[in-house]
Formats: sequence, C-alpha cells, structure tokens
Amino acid sequence: MINTRPPETWTVLDTHFGSGLGLQRTLRQREVGGQTGLLHYVGICATPSGCRPDIPAQEPYDPIHAELGQALTAVTPGFQRILLAGGRIRLTLCVGPLQSMLAEQSFQADEIFASPEPGLWDKWVTQLLTRRCRRGTVLRVCNPSEAEAPGFDFSGSLTALGFRWQSPAVAMYNPSWELRATRARRPTPCTPIGRCAVVGAGLAGAAVAHSMVQRGWQVTVLDSHTHPAGGASGLPVGLVVPHVSVDDSPRSRLSRVGASLMLQHAQSLLRKGEDWEASGALEVGRDAQWCLQSCAPLQAAGWIAPGELQSTQAPWARGVDCNHSLWHGRAAWIKPAKLVQAWLSAPGIQWLGGHQVQRLEHAAGVWSLYGTNSGCLAQAEVVVLANAAGAIELLNDLQVPLPDALMRQLGMVQKLHGTVSHGSIARSHRAQLPPFPVNGGGSLVTVSDGDVEHWFTGASYESHVSALQDVPGQHAHNLDRLHRLLPAAGRALAEAFHSGAAQAWTGTRCVSHDRLPWAGPVDVDGRSGLWVSAAMGSRGLSFAALCAELVAAQLGGEPFPIEARLARCLSPERAAHRKTNAVHR
Repeated sequence: MINTRPPETWTVLDTHFGSGLGLQRTLRQREVGGQTGLLHYVGICATPSGCRPDIPAQEPYDPIHAELGQALTAVTPGFQRILLAGGRIRLTLCVGPLQSMLAEQSFQADEIFASPEPGLWDKWVTQLLTRRCRRGTVLRVCNPSEAEAPGFDFSGSLTALGFRWQSPAVAMYNPSWELRATRARRPTPCTPIGRCAVVGAGLAGAAVAHSMVQRGWQVTVLDSHTHPAGGASGLPVGLVVPHVSVDDSPRSRLSRVGASLMLQHAQSLLRKGEDWEASGALEVGRDAQWCLQSCAPLQAAGWIAPGELQSTQAPWARGVDCNHSLWHGRAAWIKPAKLVQAWLSAPGIQWLGGHQVQRLEHAAGVWSLYGTNSGCLAQAEVVVLANAAGAIELLNDLQVPLPDALMRQLGMVQKLHGTVSHGSIARSHRAQLPPFPVNGGGSLVTVSDGDVEHWFTGASYESHVSALQDVPGQHAHNLDRLHRLLPAAGRALAEAFHSGAAQAWTGTRCVSHDRLPWAGPVDVDGRSGLWVSAAMGSRGLSFAALCAELVAAQLGGEPFPIEARLARCLSPERAAHRKTNAVHR
C-alpha cells in the first residue's frame, strides 16, 4: 500500500535569507509544535557575504548554529545544499540576484518569507514568486512598512496575482481562478512515497538508498556481489577534489556542490583519520594564476589557493613545480566502501546481496525485478538503476519503448578499466612522500592504518579489460606517471614496484559521452517509475550524493540541490533537452 507524503514535511522559501531570522522563527515553531519531520528551507541572498545567520547559541539551536556556521564558510555564488540536524533540515542556499535565483527553482512552498526592499521587486519578480506557490501557501512579509515605499506597489501586485491579505504582514495564496494555465507543468509529477528498489550497492546506489529512506521510502537494495561496494566503489581510497575551470563550467559547479555534500556525509557518518580526512589536495600542472584570477569567489571561500603556499624545502617537494599548481583546500580522501556501508546501515534499508537482476517487468504501476532463476526478487513502485554498466544492459533489454535521446546516450557509454598500485610505507621513505594527496596526471595518497602507513597511486585508464591482466605493465604505467608527478616519491617507491611488493586493485568505471553522470527518470515525465543514477566515471565520490539528492527531490517535488538548468545537464535525456532549448532560443 502506497503512503502519501508525510504531513510533517514542510518547505519554506526565504527571499532574503540574510541574518537567518526566518530560519530562526521556523526552528522555534517546529520545536513548539513538536515537529520532527523533514524541513526544506530555501534561502536566497545576493552575495556570499550576505549569508551570515545570527541564530542565538542556545539550546536547542546551538548544534544547528555550529553546523551552519561551519558550512557557510564554503558558500559561493549559485546553489549549495547544507544538511543540518542529521539531514532532518535541508537548507538550500541560493546566492545571486533574486530574479535569477527564483527562476532556477522547481518546487512549490508551504510558507514564504519576503522582504519588500525597494529596488528588488518588479512585476516579473513577483510573478516568479507566485510560481513557487500552491493554493494555500502562506506569505509572511518582513518589514511590511517597506511595502508602502515609493516605487513598485508590492502589496498591490501580489493581490493582483492571487494573494489574499489577512493582515499587513500575512497573506495567503488563494486566487479566484484555476491554476492550470498559470502554473508551468512540473518536469516530473510528484510521486507518492512507497516502495523503492535500488539496483546496485556501490556509491551511487547506497547514496540513493540513504536519501530515499530519509524521506520515508521502504528501500530494497539489490546487487550481484555478496557484499556492498563489490565493484568500482571497492577502491581502497579515493579523492574528493572538485573540478575547476576558468569559466566555472557546469561540470565544475556540479562537482563542487557534490563534493560539499559528500564531505558533509563523511563528517556525519565516518571516523575522521581512519575512514576519511579533510586533507586538502595539491593539483600539479595547472596554470594557477589563470584559475585564481577567473575564480575569485572560490578562492575567497577557501576552495582553491595558490599551490606555492604548500611549497616547502621538504624532500618530497624536490622537482615539483609548485608555482604551476593549485591547492584545493576543501578536498579530502575517503574510503568509499566505509561510506557505502554507513549509508546502507540506515534503518529501513533491506539489503539483498548475491542477486543479479536480469530483467524488469512493469504491470499495474508496479515493477518486478527478476533474477537468474526467473524468480521475483523484489517489487516496487519506483526502481532506481545505479549499477553502472549493468544499468545499460537492463535498459537495453526492457520490453518498453524508451525515448530516442536516451537510446542514443546508451550507445555512447564507455567502459574504462583501471589499476591502482598500493603498498606499505617504509619509515626510511616517509620524508619522500607528501603529507597530503597530490594529483594531476596521476595521483598519490598516503593513509595511516593504525601503526602502518599505506600509499596508493594511479589509476590507469584502459579501454580494453584484457589490459588489466598485464599486472606488471599496469604497475609500470603507474610508476612512470608517479615519477613525472612526484619525482622523489617515484624514486622512493620504485623498489616496491621492482621487488613485486606493490599490490594491485582493479576496477571498471562507466563513463557518459560528456563525462557527466545521469540522474533522473528514463522517460520524459517520470511516470513509469524507472529512474537512473549512474555513469559517474572516476568521480563517484564527487557526484553520488548530489545525484541521490536530485533523484529524491524530483520524485518528491522538493527543492532541487542545484539550479534547474544544471539539473537538466544531468538528465538521461539531456541531448533532447538541449535541442528543445536551442529551438526556443
């Protein structure tokens, strides 16, 4: 039996987040009312420096105040998702002009806080505000006296758009006309909460399962391996390093939001120093000055800095051109398998390992998932394919017609295979290895495991899986890249490679044609209940949490964690979206 949306879920839009008075008021109301359900709070502010909430450091707000204060140091222009109170409060902070930020939203609010500051409102902005309302949305006006200021008639404009004033400071959206012609259709209909089957127990699948169960779904996770993270997510250690480009491209913005979310999950669920570390990372071989000049807001928020700041006279830095490098201050290393296990341990998730899903059948609004012996493994109203290349095979075998744009995407997916070389660090070689991760044409990460330190370098990229059988050749390739990246480290670890002490880990990544993941429904409007979160390549740690949040938001009619135009960049049918947008332009 499908449940309806939990009544305790509440969505608030604050058009002038500023000092956070609206958030403070909402938290107090929730405490008084005993509300513990999911709160979505969307706050808009013009600049990063304008997002400085002043929440009293008193119980029960003190923990939230501390979390929020730490998160706001990383704010940059655009959207960012901040998880508070264990994920029960999801703050989406939108930094930029009010009109632009309202235009990028894709939800309808239960409550709105607005400040009628002169010069910020006109008929176009008020129309965009109305688009974010459902019948019954409550509008609360901060400083209502400003609504009477000379210039734009704030109160009168909202009245004409369907608001009914209950007092100078409170109005309700209740127009006298039907809303069908005045409300843009949602790209996907809001799906009632029920059963969700996730195929794949790697980073992508575990992130989706965790995100869905937090919203009240009954989640079953199926995987062909007998243990979670049995595929590429079993990588011993991986880096969370956002992509940086001089034009702050969609890939850069998406990876930055995704990395921020991933670090929040790591801080909440993992053991610092054992399972993860906010280590920062040095990227060698970048024109740092060009990036820093073009991305000043990222430098101000601590995301990037000149690499020479990390330059020392230490033995490991000899031969490294730190003047042409970039320091990623908010990078980290994570053990992916530990995070997968933590996500899947959430109450409400059923784990079915050792079951290969061979085919899907859809009837009467329910999907049935069948294994190798033709037995039904699970049934659910919503299925999310998060099993990398396996998702491609299941979609190709579906007895249901798929959009042409999606079929073209499936045909362009590529499998890339790789090897990571690793071993233990001899004490005599410790000085030749950097104390933080270094990447750029290869990578080197050192991790402590009790009294023993380990090094990891690679990974190789092979289009043919047969190349992985040549383990000595894979090691030689990784050593050669290490020599060019960090000469001192290459010399120090060469003995481990030549003596056979170096070990190998191999895995396969699934990569889309534009190196961006898929996160969304496989059909145009999502009515089939079949969704996908896959094709993350070697950036699963940067994209998994973001894609999971986006899928859950689309299913539930929630605020997106990213701008609507960036969400379209992750659509499995994005080629069709771009063609449609070009026609409209």
